[in-house]
Amino acid sequence: MSLSPLILSDSRLDAQARDRSASRRPSRPQSTADGTDLLVPTPHRTKGMSRRGGARHLIVTADDYGRSAWINEAIERSITSGIVTSTSVMANFPDASRVAYLASTLPDVSIGLHLNLTVGRPISPWRDVPSLVGVDGKFWPLPTFVKRLLTGRLRRTEISREVEAQVNALASTGVVVNHLDSHQHIHVFPAVTRALLEIGSRFGITTIRSNRRFFLATVAAQPRQRTMQWRHFLRWPGSLPSQWWKYRQRVAIRRANFNSPDFLLSPLPTISTTSVETAVQQLSEAFLHIPPGVSELNVHPGAHEVELGVVTAPVLRDSLNRLEVTLCRHGDV
Repeated sequence: MSLSPLILSDSRLDAQARDRSASRRPSRPQSTADGTDLLVPTPHRTKGMSRRGGARHLIVTADDYGRSAWINEAIERSITSGIVTSTSVMANFPDASRVAYLASTLPDVSIGLHLNLTVGRPISPWRDVPSLVGVDGKFWPLPTFVKRLLTGRLRRTEISREVEAQVNALASTGVVVNHLDSHQHIHVFPAVTRALLEIGSRFGITTIRSNRRFFLATVAAQPRQRTMQWRHFLRWPGSLPSQWWKYRQRVAIRRANFNSPDFLLSPLPTISTTSVETAVQQLSEAFLHIPPGVSELNVHPGAHEVELGVVTAPVLRDSLNRLEVTLCRHGDV
């Protein structure tokens, strides 16, 4: 069965976008549109790793830092005792302020913004972002957010305003913001992508999470990617229309001179749906199939006890070492 070229056969189009963006120089103004100074420190720049040959590098990012004290504790444990190398912060929650302590005690960890427009309250006064919130002043839940976005009832100026407020809130803690991603992958939508790229550039942030999924079978025999993609679409049919948006996002990322990991890994079945022992065994086998280049695995050790047990299991680090997969950070991309 042949698949739509918009879904899978976009390598030629991606190459064209890469060529078009090669001659562009990044523009990184150091002030906001209204002339106010930015609070972000100059980010540390690390020479990008070579994509040549068969070398394999893995970023393990723990999402949702700042959402609660327990989640913070779980993520810190997954960094000190596990394979997590980066974390993404939900800046609109009170416990996000602990990220300054995290950065001072674990300076090698890469810290990024986990843009959130679907849970809790905005950082901006609700009167400044009325289309993003309900009558209770809280963000719309994801299904409502998507429906309102696709029907033009979320104002792009308000999305940009809240994105800037969250980036600025995280930067004002004094940490170096290395990368951008989003809660529930909402940055796949063009309006959110544009806001992140524009505002990230102003703050000197030029790395964003990839949307190019690579499915890892948690069995010794890896099925073809097309087979696994169709299994994914059959399980989550709503994700099929987003493939066009994902292609447009990749083009926009290259035109904006942003960096991304080559792949976002998706183990199947997901590691949070089984026991720790089984998940560790399955993920160790899945690591056999990590592709050459730089891949990212995002985890939620604060939300799922199984994931916390898995990412802190010593056998996983041993497996990565044995397979010659090098752990790295977003700052190294």
